[in-house]
Amino acid sequence: MIVSTVSSGICDRIAMALYAYHIARAAGKEFIFIWQENNYCNCPFERLFQPTDKMTVLPRGPFGEVTPGSLHNRIEAAKSTEGVVYIGGVAYYGHDFTDMDRLFIPSIEVTSIVDAFRSENWQPLMIGVHIRRTDKSYQQPPSVEQYVRVVNSLANHRPECGVFLATDDEEVLTEFQRLWKGPLCHFPARTLLRSEPDGIVDALATLYLLRSTNVVVGSLASGYSICAGWNTGFIDVPFGSSENYAWDAQPLRMKPPNEKLFPHSYRIANSITIPHSPTPRREAVLGVFDAAYVISCPATRHREMKVSKELGRIGLKAARFPAVPPSHEEGSSCSPSERSLTLSNIEIVRRAKAEGCRSVLILEDDVVFKEQFCVTWESIQPKIAQLNYDLLYFYDWADGDTHYEPCIKSINGTLCTHAFAVSVSFFDKYIEQLTAHYRTSALDRILDSIDARKYAIVPNLAGQEGGPSSISGYWPKLRWSMNDG
Repeated sequence: MIVSTVSSGICDRIAMALYAYHIARAAGKEFIFIWQENNYCNCPFERLFQPTDKMTVLPRGPFGEVTPGSLHNRIEAAKSTEGVVYIGGVAYYGHDFTDMDRLFIPSIEVTSIVDAFRSENWQPLMIGVHIRRTDKSYQQPPSVEQYVRVVNSLANHRPECGVFLATDDEEVLTEFQRLWKGPLCHFPARTLLRSEPDGIVDALATLYLLRSTNVVVGSLASGYSICAGWNTGFIDVPFGSSENYAWDAQPLRMKPPNEKLFPHSYRIANSITIPHSPTPRREAVLGVFDAAYVISCPATRHREMKVSKELGRIGLKAARFPAVPPSHEEGSSCSPSERSLTLSNIEIVRRAKAEGCRSVLILEDDVVFKEQFCVTWESIQPKIAQLNYDLLYFYDWADGDTHYEPCIKSINGTLCTHAFAVSVSFFDKYIEQLTAHYRTSALDRILDSIDARKYAIVPNLAGQEGGPSSISGYWPKLRWSMNDG
């Protein structure tokens, strides 16, 4: 059988299921999709969709090693494997979107919401517009004016049409209302929180409202736009630094708008230019890393104050990353805090990848640095700049105090994850492996078992502060290596 899951939002789940279903069908295998209720999509499958005989949906199930490789290699592996083939960590928006309507049939609740809104607000001809912000805001999104410019070009040929706007930003709605003078409707979601079941129901209803328009103006940077516009007719208003890809890692080719409904839409779609300002040159963190994040819990501020002071002492500029909230998952052998840390790491590396970073430094909020850090770093930095690594630790937890001259040594693995860097060469595998194992292994154990080019700076430059962790609640003493207990 083929077993698949993804822990992120609803359209990533649709994409993952389509990808794995394609493999299962090509290999002649049963398909099971694990629908996790978590802070990214906290709603049961059966409230959102009707049952289907194309796949079995379970709230939990077998997890195992991710089958690596391209689509072709995964199909071949599925054909030759008798047991469970686990497909995870992929959210490509594939070719065979027709299966979306076979696997995902909206529930009666969702359909009723869609029908009721359409009966009150729909014009004979509708332009759907999806403008994504919030967690995509750092990827150079187009301005509202640029979306309105496209809508005006379409409406010039069909002045009787109305607009349905879907957005996760109230300021976008206000700005669109100011710029667009024609009929406009917007679905009043009960909440935009993904952790609320009603918010997920309304998000899905909004998706199907977009799908019922006559053309969708959105962006290939957003899986939501893709799922809404694949068979509707799609005009891409591109982001500056992000794009999704098809199963074969080639650019997506969406169905064009209907030229009979919207004359010259092909010309409109191909004339879009986005006047982005040049991307500012990155100021390298510690002279070698493109970005740095420190993970902390929003509920506890004492760690933030300490770690901010510690980072300032050594001149390390790191953005604060709120930890993914811990949640209980039945059948998981990891604690909620362990899963929180691993999921936070996944999101950080996803962000680094989307921003085009070549490396990212990940810190926990209990990190401390040796007094001689700056002096040692000055001697070690040129070596790091020349190093081809996948993972670079600021310590070797088991053997970091036995070296007297600062150096970088190759290691098989180490424990703890309070200060380490991930290279762009390892981003995809990092996301894939952590997604596959976050329920069954703590982060440091996952990284310890992965085949990668691992290095450590010794003597150890980083340790763990004593006192309660804002992520785990654990209260250790100050430690520079495992020899400290």
